[in-house]
Amino acid sequence: MTEYRDRTFNPGETVDGDNTNFFNCTFNSATVRYSGGDFPYFEGCHFENLTWYFDGPALRTIQLLQTIADKDDSGRFIGDMFAKGMLYGQ
Repeated sequence: MTEYRDRTFNPGETVDGDNTNFFNCTFNSATVRYSGGDFPYFEGCHFENLTWYFDGPALRTIQLLQTIADKDDSGRFIGDMFAKGMLYGQ
């Protein structure tokens, strides 16, 4: 697992979020790329204009959710899926 401590990521920088722990990092208009690996972990980090870039399986999952959300009767399903404390596959 990759680990960053006390690092500042600046505009134009892209860092992989898969399998990565971030401790006390600052994201100053940087991009975090997530492809569907182990979730990134953030502790004590500061985010200013963070951009997420999704790729691979993570992107396909988001595209599926967008397709579901585009259906007239999906509002409750999507809302319930992202309710606080709701974790799937646990």
